[in-house]
Amino acid sequence: MSVRAKARDAFETPSRHRVLLLATAWLVSGSSLVAAPRALAVEPVSYAVHARIENAGAVVRGAMAIDVAVSEADREVRLWLYADRLAAVPRALDGRTARWIFPGEIDLGGVEVSDVRVDDRPVVMRRVSLRTDRVTGRDHGGQDLIVPLEPGPARRVLVRLRFVITLPERFGRLGRVGDVVSLLAPWYPLVVHDDGGWRARVPHRLRLQAEGLETWVGGVRAVGGTEVRLEGAYVPVLAAPRLHARTARAGQCMLNYISPRAPYDPPPPRSHGEAALRDLVRIDTVGLAARVLERVCATLRVASPDLVPGSLTLLAVASRTELAASAPGVVLVSDRIFEVLPLRETRAFHERALARAMFRVALQARLDALEPPWLRDVSEDVRAALLVDLDERRDRAGRTARSPEDLVGFAAFHPAIDQLLTAPTIAFVDAYFHAIEEPDPYRDDPARARRALARGRRVLEAARDVLGPNGFAALAARLIRVDGSLESALRAVDERAVPRLEAWATAPSRRVNYRLARVRSRRVAAGRWRHEALVERHGDATAEPVVVRFELEDGTRRRIVWDAEGPSAWLGVDAGAALRDVHVDPDGRLVQSAAVADGHPRGDDATRAPWKMPLLQSFNAAVASDGTFVGWADVAMRRRHDLDRALAAGVETGPASTGGTLRMIRGLGPRRDELSRVGFASAGVELTRLHAGFAGGSEGGWRVGLLGRAGIDTRRFLVDPRNGSSAGIAATAWLAHSDAGRWSPGLEVQGRASLVLPWGLRQATVLVGGGGLVLGASAAAERIRLGGRYTLRAVQPAEMVARAGLFGAIEHRWTALADLSVNAVHLSWLREVQLAAFLEGGVGHRVLRRHPAGNIDEQPWVPALGVGVGLRLHHEYAGVSPGVVALDVAVALVRGTRGPGADGVLAHRRPPVLLHLGFDQMF
Repeated sequence: MSVRAKARDAFETPSRHRVLLLATAWLVSGSSLVAAPRALAVEPVSYAVHARIENAGAVVRGAMAIDVAVSEADREVRLWLYADRLAAVPRALDGRTARWIFPGEIDLGGVEVSDVRVDDRPVVMRRVSLRTDRVTGRDHGGQDLIVPLEPGPARRVLVRLRFVITLPERFGRLGRVGDVVSLLAPWYPLVVHDDGGWRARVPHRLRLQAEGLETWVGGVRAVGGTEVRLEGAYVPVLAAPRLHARTARAGQCMLNYISPRAPYDPPPPRSHGEAALRDLVRIDTVGLAARVLERVCATLRVASPDLVPGSLTLLAVASRTELAASAPGVVLVSDRIFEVLPLRETRAFHERALARAMFRVALQARLDALEPPWLRDVSEDVRAALLVDLDERRDRAGRTARSPEDLVGFAAFHPAIDQLLTAPTIAFVDAYFHAIEEPDPYRDDPARARRALARGRRVLEAARDVLGPNGFAALAARLIRVDGSLESALRAVDERAVPRLEAWATAPSRRVNYRLARVRSRRVAAGRWRHEALVERHGDATAEPVVVRFELEDGTRRRIVWDAEGPSAWLGVDAGAALRDVHVDPDGRLVQSAAVADGHPRGDDATRAPWKMPLLQSFNAAVASDGTFVGWADVAMRRRHDLDRALAAGVETGPASTGGTLRMIRGLGPRRDELSRVGFASAGVELTRLHAGFAGGSEGGWRVGLLGRAGIDTRRFLVDPRNGSSAGIAATAWLAHSDAGRWSPGLEVQGRASLVLPWGLRQATVLVGGGGLVLGASAAAERIRLGGRYTLRAVQPAEMVARAGLFGAIEHRWTALADLSVNAVHLSWLREVQLAAFLEGGVGHRVLRRHPAGNIDEQPWVPALGVGVGLRLHHEYAGVSPGVVALDVAVALVRGTRGPGADGVLAHRRPPVLLHLGFDQMF
């Protein structure tokens, strides 16, 4: 049944319930519907909602009455349908992040509204898409419902309507996962203020029916439903067959923890013997959260004693994009919180995110009275970020890592670490990266769903650049006291900064990139210099402070601030030394958009870019059941933020040879991510030792050559690509010297291509093909090898050694188990189990064949055909960085024709089963 049909069939509220809704709207608001004229714009006065959860949580049906105050000029009431965002596929969805939104395949829902009345008179409503800024879409903010009003004086009107919400299988604040229903965002329509804000602290009365479910409704737990009255922006609801509750003392505060899953209960402090043994795998989430709350309460006693909460409630929800967040009167925490390596430094990342959310909840009531609706969430997060900083200063001992680079920067040579630091593809990225931008592509938080608003950290850093150290310190002191609005605090420190507040708050809606275009220096007198830099601003028009640092040869540094509108500006300093370097935004406080820049958005910000630590571009060690070992490592050096140039060195070993290469690499084409472009070309040299005895050959030798490679690769998440393609070609010209003293030239050309075809979010088919040709090779180790883990897995490397060959494979991957949380002694967490099946085949030309007498000849054509299955265990190192363990089992069905008297590897009586173990996807 369609959502629209469900809306038509929505339950009819009996007449006595209609009277109840009308009476509730009057009583909750404390006055009659017809009030004295008011010179106010549209404002909600109260909400009365009657809803029922049906079909195991798949449908929520409801009726509601909204008491609204309108002015004489108002001709409509705008209601926000946040639940409408469930009807759109998120635009940010990709092969990696899709698993953070949908437990299975893409599942859509939505909301339908019917029987809209104003003062009990039917009206014709309409739905409109949001046009708040250029980056907000239906997948973020849903739609607005426009309810028309008749002309009249300032008055109160009663808007009544019915709604049906279809909840999809979806992680986050609004959806269902299994038998758990989350209604933790504005699930019923809310009035939108004239300034675009929706967060109003007004009375809500909710009567909820949920047969067979235990519910948490605005702080009240009940079975089958309940009725609550409270003040806030909306009433959050969590429902499940059973909700587990725990309480813990947090100093002078109390923590209440509610979760659909039973939390781990550690032994009491005074336990002895076996009763004192702790489970080394399960995590004491309640105890860890209580320690964070104790610090939060202690910090609030220092900053604003009257805001210290007596108790605080945490709801554990199935969220994969928000580690910790706030809703009216409650902290929302992911059920994966603290699933990290149990070290103080790593857990501190989760503790910071949780403390920030706790501070936000403690500030809610006060800021609802101080701030305009549209700015309440921004102001709340600004102060929460400041309080987190204050909390860390009070708890300095042992806390040195504020970012992943602080923690693991020493290991940035590892590709997973470099990916983590440079272009992270991890869940809860905001918790680990204290970036100014704090990107939130899915915007599940209703605070930023309607409009792309800045997080608190970004506003703070903008204020820091404008106000300077002393002014910023004065602003921070006023904000943490929470005795005035954000605007009044700015005005008290520097009134000139007040007009900038809206621009700071709405900065995420603009895309900007800065470029150091030109630098010039001239000697103006003996020992005196004039240094100037041209800074360009590309993208949307904006005015934000841009710091430019001039570094001189004598070691001194001079900072100039460009604080004006315009596409470009010349900035200069007079100095007593020559210029060494110029750097735009040296503190990394500006958010620069990759959509505007051609390369990395920070790649053109300085005259000198430092070299990064050598990066291990690829590494693998694979072993087969026949004892064959193949391993390689490739290390690249490049300057920071440089996608175009790199110097690489690689080593490789296998049954045929061991050697190394040195190459220059050039990135080509559009940017794939912040680490690379989609295309590349390289040239270099190689030195290889050819192994004696390979494939029946008797001689080894040495080979030196020139090589060239080129290719493209549009796949992004290489641990488990769900779409994209790759193609490449490589050529090597060499001169070989055998152990017997013979010299021989040779040429090898190889090509390979792959295509990933997605079948929804949990399945993909990979097509791979390739081939090669060798001219002039004399040793067996110099020929094409069609067997091995990365070609034909059912064929041993020494079985098909040819002068030319082709191969192809088709592999289908299916994610059998997803969203797992299996703790491997805290070193890694198993997240997915993937199964694979493959069919492969190939043909070799002039394949070596060894006879019983020891002589070797060539077979003109040798086919091969194999099948196999695979197992992929997708996990997260230390609970953060993704990885995979791959096991393949392959069996050969056809492996050539048996020649007369042949006794070589091509003449096995039955095909062996080969096992391959590696730490990457084969294709």
